Amino acid sequence: MAITNELKAAGEVDIQRVEIVASSRRSLDIRNQVLAINIFEDIFSPFITGNLVIKDAMDLVNYLPLVGDETLLLRLATPGFKDKNTFIDITCKIFKLSDREMMSNRSVGYILHFISNEAMMDLNLKLSKSFNDNIANVATKILTDCSAKDPDRFHVEPTSNNISYVSNYWSPVKNLNYLADHAISMTGSPTFLFFENRNGLNFASLDYLYTLPKVRDFIVNDYSRDFNQGDNGNIRNIERDFSQVIDITVPVAYDYVDRMRSGTFASTLITHDITTKTYSYAGFDYLTDYDKDKRLNKYPLLNSNIVHSPAAAIATIHKANGVLAGNNDVTNSKIFQKRRSLLSLAESCRVQITVLGRTDYTIGQKVNVNTNRNMPIDKEDKDVTDNTFSGDYIIASIRHVIDRESHQCVMELIKDSTNLKI
Repeated sequence: MAITNELKAAGEVDIQRVEIVASSRRSLDIRNQVLAINIFEDIFSPFITGNLVIKDAMDLVNYLPLVGDETLLLRLATPGFKDKNTFIDITCKIFKLSDREMMSNRSVGYILHFISNEAMMDLNLKLSKSFNDNIANVATKILTDCSAKDPDRFHVEPTSNNISYVSNYWSPVKNLNYLADHAISMTGSPTFLFFENRNGLNFASLDYLYTLPKVRDFIVNDYSRDFNQGDNGNIRNIERDFSQVIDITVPVAYDYVDRMRSGTFASTLITHDITTKTYSYAGFDYLTDYDKDKRLNKYPLLNSNIVHSPAAAIATIHKANGVLAGNNDVTNSKIFQKRRSLLSLAESCRVQITVLGRTDYTIGQKVNVNTNRNMPIDKEDKDVTDNTFSGDYIIASIRHVIDRESHQCVMELIKDSTNLKI
């Protein structure tokens, strides 16, 4: 556990606070009892989760006591970081104790699982009311009324369309996901998601994430460590260490069958309206407006000649014009096919990397990965870059793995395009 204010090596971590506040009002900093900390973020999941691996020789279960619903105050920092916006500083609820085992006659090990405060509020709140406003305004109101977070920790991207609907005892998250399904950005993108990252709660489109500046260039090679020559001898090249990929795997490079079934390339939408006794068909082809949408990289991952048929994925939506006064179709039928295609394309290539950890890494950030081709190389080869797997990615999920000595991040990266012209 690093306790200094300066960073001596990449992967160090300063565990500043691990405090449990029990319902009995007793509180205790348990840093000395913590063997490991795992924090999980996922762009396709609404809340931060995690767990603490505990070695307990103080009988905390009975002392505090631990019964569920305890508050966990967690603050972690990379040594040398001064800006609080780069810390992991979260307030969570402990909801589960598992895997309790005796380690010796006087100590016991177990895992405490925690989740964001907003998740507990979401379990206990149900909204029964109607909404009729711009989607971004509705999302902001729900987040303000149903969240314990500071409004400065919200990020709600402006939307170009309004919505009218009734929340029939829906939870806040169900409302926000419903809004995301219907939202269109100011640039015309229907790819909204609701998720929580280190910075707070986000209601944003993939288009917005694609336009963010890159936070890190990662390199995949045989490098082990690098030193700069200083006045007092060798000095570790910390920035280079942070950029080095420790391990890389590719869970999915492509899956043609899955993409066809999910309507990525083409689809047919059948809508029928019980009030007007009519139905209609709408075809979709991903190549029609492909060049109009924002992309992470220069070229599509797919060959334009790939076999695709609108009959491969057929969906049905029920319309009911006039259900809400002054409104006709209140479904998302106009954007349903494009949204489904773009969200599927965003995960066309998934790469998992392990890197030395920093507390300023979080989901939704844009990074670059550079890796070389797996082939024999001689001195005449000028370009050895693997353009299929190199390029810009979005951090879709991240697991901070922290123990007493080090911090690593396991990231799943996704991209919708490539630097290789197919």
